[in-house]
Amino acid sequence: LADVTRSASALANSVSVQQGDVKGATRHTLTGNTADKVQAMGGAAAANSIWLQQSTTQGSNITVSGNTANDIHTSGGSGSIGGGAVGSFERNGRALANSLALDSNANLQNAPVTITGNTARSVQGSGGLAAANSALVSDGRVQNSTLTISGNTADNVRATGFEGSAGGGLLFSSKQNAMALVNSLGVFGSTVDAGSIALSGNTGRDLSAQGGKLVANSVSVEKGEGGGSRLSAAVTVSNNTASQVSTGASSMAGPGSVFSESSVARAATNAVVLYQNVRVDASSPISVAGNRASNVGAIGGTALVNALAGYRDASVTGSPITIANNTANDVRTGGGYNQTAGIGSAKNGILVANGIYLEGEGGVRLAGSPVSIQGNT
Repeated sequence: LADVTRSASALANSVSVQQGDVKGATRHTLTGNTADKVQAMGGAAAANSIWLQQSTTQGSNITVSGNTANDIHTSGGSGSIGGGAVGSFERNGRALANSLALDSNANLQNAPVTITGNTARSVQGSGGLAAANSALVSDGRVQNSTLTISGNTADNVRATGFEGSAGGGLLFSSKQNAMALVNSLGVFGSTVDAGSIALSGNTGRDLSAQGGKLVANSVSVEKGEGGGSRLSAAVTVSNNTASQVSTGASSMAGPGSVFSESSVARAATNAVVLYQNVRVDASSPISVAGNRASNVGAIGGTALVNALAGYRDASVTGSPITIANNTANDVRTGGGYNQTAGIGSAKNGILVANGIYLEGEGGVRLAGSPVSIQGNT
């Protein structure tokens, strides 16, 4: 599972394919499974999930549906993985529940992906990544496929970082100390060329990332270890609900604290995020419609709610953008002494609800793209 050297891995009701090829009408199906108390100390825990690493899958359906995962935990620990001493970059925790991960040059071709009707409770990754009812593509490629994430429910999903942690090993850089993905698609240093990406009817409650980023009912396309990402797909985020969502720039986050850019807090809820050297082409209309979010807080950071956000050399060319009929209630950001809203290195205290936000060094390009923002509350 990703960075497994000198790491502990625990898999329950899961499929792991490493350095192999799967071709010709093969079905990866995980349906109706239940996993309780799956834990890995200093490594990866996967429940009801599919992990493809350094492998190619062609003409195969991938379905993760009707599964239940409870109490899925990892702990990166401070100095020991699998009984041996390790460096700070290896102290990672990765917890996956009802999810798909493509990693390390994995290729998915002509393979519809469906993640639907799953339930995840108490999913926690310490020093890294927690993912529930989600799909992740890291240093991989998706071609001529579709992705549907619908009707999933997640409660109590948390990611907690610590100094020196690499948030998820190969999945994220060392500056991203914690990341939680809930009913979401995360793309990192990868190319996604799909007919459609649809996130609909998902529910997330009691979600938290301390010392990093939280992505709930959202599509997040970001630069990875190997470079920027490319997206070519019609993206729809519709009729999702999120409540009790919080993120802080560290485990000590609070109104009186000041945080650096490297430990920025970001909560994205019912949103599309394009972060650093991301390209979206002309065949990729983006729609965020009919979503609801309440009780969302980012202390010392940024809250993106029912929104599209582009950062640092992100580019959208020729694709229409629609943000319509969304509702946001009780959304809060907080800064501290010497913090400024959107100015300087801290960039704390930014709230974007039912809107579009473009920001960052190197410029953000929005060209030839009709924009519609209507009927939001």
